[in-house]
Amino acid sequence: MPTKRITDLVAENEALKRRLEEAEDTLDAIRRGEVDALVVQTSRGDQVFALKSADHPYRVLVESMGEGALTLSEDGIILHTNQAFARLVRYPHSKVIGSSVFDFFQVESLSTLGRFFKKTGAGKPQRAEFGLQPNAGPELPVLLSATRLRLEDDEVICVVVTDLSDVRAAEQALRKAHDELEIRVRERTAQLREARDALEQRVQERTEELRRLTDYLDRVREEESKRIAGEIHDELGAAVTSAKLELAWLRQSLKDEDQQKKAENISLVLDDIIRAIRRISHDLRPSVLDAFGLAAGIEALVEEFRKRTRVECRLHVDADGGKEFQALALYRICQEALTNVTRHAEATRVEVSLLAEDNRLILKVKDNGKGIAPARLAKGGSGLLGMRERAKRLGGDLTVSSVEHKGTEVEAWVPLAVTPQARSAV
Repeated sequence: MPTKRITDLVAENEALKRRLEEAEDTLDAIRRGEVDALVVQTSRGDQVFALKSADHPYRVLVESMGEGALTLSEDGIILHTNQAFARLVRYPHSKVIGSSVFDFFQVESLSTLGRFFKKTGAGKPQRAEFGLQPNAGPELPVLLSATRLRLEDDEVICVVVTDLSDVRAAEQALRKAHDELEIRVRERTAQLREARDALEQRVQERTEELRRLTDYLDRVREEESKRIAGEIHDELGAAVTSAKLELAWLRQSLKDEDQQKKAENISLVLDDIIRAIRRISHDLRPSVLDAFGLAAGIEALVEEFRKRTRVECRLHVDADGGKEFQALALYRICQEALTNVTRHAEATRVEVSLLAEDNRLILKVKDNGKGIAPARLAKGGSGLLGMRERAKRLGGDLTVSSVEHKGTEVEAWVPLAVTPQARSAV
């Protein structure tokens, strides 16, 4: 009987050994991922969790993914993972399975990570960025995409882990390139601004030089015109007048009627010469302007225009004064405007006014002619640019408004006060 007991015990012991070997082989297969189950080491020993719903095609797909894939229990135990995640954390695949997912993240982000997984309980997929801590090396930025699935009686959390290292590197390179581009743009903009300012300064200087030169030439021309007008009036006019007096004396001594007739014709020619001398002298330098001022000069100019053209003229003068150069500028503008009326307007009525308003001398010349075409007006033809420049050099301006077939109005003004710019025009 005792011998039988020993035999039974030996047989039972051998049977237990075989079962233990089979169990160990099974556990090894599970650990190697050859069986859809999981062995987790706990304080009570190894516990086996079967993944009853997993199928082979699914596992092949997960293993072939470029992203890391995790299947987690409710408390964060990694029930399954693929080789991609194992490579991210730089641990053997067998050591990752059964570990807590929290072991692979920074300590300071664990509470946030726990709340992230809990939110999957609402049935909505969750996405967030975290810092993954590999076994060796720097922290990796990753994007976690998690969702909760029910497998028969259990719930698991499925997580896809996307490495954002390349994305962050590309973003950093892009930011660096953007910053470098901004620096280059700022530097280039500063260079262009400096070049523009320098160019504007040069243009302003050249414009001022040109204005001073133009002012100088105008003064020289006016002075020369004044000199020539004086010589024509004084010398040539005196000579012609003397010749006429001599001719008158000669006529009285002539007895022959034909000779007297010829002398009379010569006298008429001399009268024409005297009138031409006066007109030319007046055009060169209006003596009435020098003697009596701007108002009288404008009146004489309008009267001479009326006699010459037979155009109805209306004159309104309610101002006088201004410096010599101001009076001369407005006189020349009025002269040019009336010349344009004669040449282009085909007008039957002209209105000229001179008034003082807001410390300005204002001259207006308005006609009822055919007007100026917009294209021609935009180009500043008919001497408009010259008239405008005269006014601008004295600190004033000139505007022209025109309606085809209804007429044109020229308005020029200069300040009564002498500006620095006007002083340079003297």
